[in-house]
Amino acid sequence: MKKFRVLSLLIVILTVTAMVVGCTSSTTPTSAPTATAAPTSTATATAPPGKQVKVLFSNYYPAGLPTKDYYDTPNWYMDEVEKRTGGRVVFDRHFGGDLTKPGEEDDQLKDGLVDMAIPTSIFSPGTMPLWEMDGSLPFRPSDDTMVAQIKWQLFNEFPELKAEISRLNAEGLYVNSYGSYQTIANRPLPDVASYKDLKVAVIGRFMPRWYSSIGGIPITMVIPDRYSALQSGIIDASSLSASSHRQYKYYEQAKHQAMPYFGCYAAMCMAIRNDKLKEISAEDQAIMREVGQEVINYRNGDYTAQLEGEAAAAMEELGVTFYYYDKEQRETWAQSIDNFAQEWINEAKNDADHDVRVRMWLRYLELTQEKGYEWPMDWSNVT
Repeated sequence: MKKFRVLSLLIVILTVTAMVVGCTSSTTPTSAPTATAAPTSTATATAPPGKQVKVLFSNYYPAGLPTKDYYDTPNWYMDEVEKRTGGRVVFDRHFGGDLTKPGEEDDQLKDGLVDMAIPTSIFSPGTMPLWEMDGSLPFRPSDDTMVAQIKWQLFNEFPELKAEISRLNAEGLYVNSYGSYQTIANRPLPDVASYKDLKVAVIGRFMPRWYSSIGGIPITMVIPDRYSALQSGIIDASSLSASSHRQYKYYEQAKHQAMPYFGCYAAMCMAIRNDKLKEISAEDQAIMREVGQEVINYRNGDYTAQLEGEAAAAMEELGVTFYYYDKEQRETWAQSIDNFAQEWINEAKNDADHDVRVRMWLRYLELTQEKGYEWPMDWSNVT
């Protein structure tokens, strides 16, 4: 019996010891994972498996529009976002104006009728006056990548410019520009003097004076009407990018393509409503912004250059003669035109707005020159 009690006591002691040791060893690793806390925060930023956010996107450009970059670039952006988020972000895409017409993107975004759209200053000059800055003057840089990068830098340097998007309860994801405007005509255009009395179709409020300054006769006309107008002789020429002239087949009526290189204009900003953005995980938001930067730095410029190169080659093969203007011709033309930047500055609503416009214009010139662009005249004399 005594031996049994001793044995039982030993068993109890061993059991208690094991429990104490076990408890001690189990508490040690619980503090160790604090050094790897980052994966926990990453996990919370990732949308739960199976959760999908659908974004309603609207744009007025139709799929078959000859200016392919207006349609293809946003589609490329959305394709990449869907792919890189593994389908956690998908887009319900509407093109061709079935949801929004030109100039309606502002109100549609602001009112929450669409989640994502492309507000464009050429269609909303009254509500995006600061965005219109680089559209006022001709002979600006013709490098789409440079133009988009500079506009994005201004967007981030000037809160007033960013406010034209944030007022829509939206965030800008990227900006993009379109190919440099040129001139296609039914007669040779070897130099600036050859534009005298040329009836040329134009758009916008500044472009007419680009041509009237050298004796041309500008006629404001929508793009689809220009083919028949060339055919009937109502106009002699059209001012668009070479790619647009090719896609609209204006070369069938006009066999002379002048290349003065009026320059690119970053008029468009892809924007998404803040309320919709909040539904998307932080990880996937980062992907959307990353793809936006790729549009600015690569896709926009590379694709536009590709379209312009293809257009020139195709039209030359179809018998179109190209005229490339040298530095002297560009300077002659540029120096005949008023400094529209000062007009744009004078449209300021108050002293603070005036100050912003002056600073933004001078910063724009500075950034273009830092990137190596040589202006054909000095447009820095603004007050």
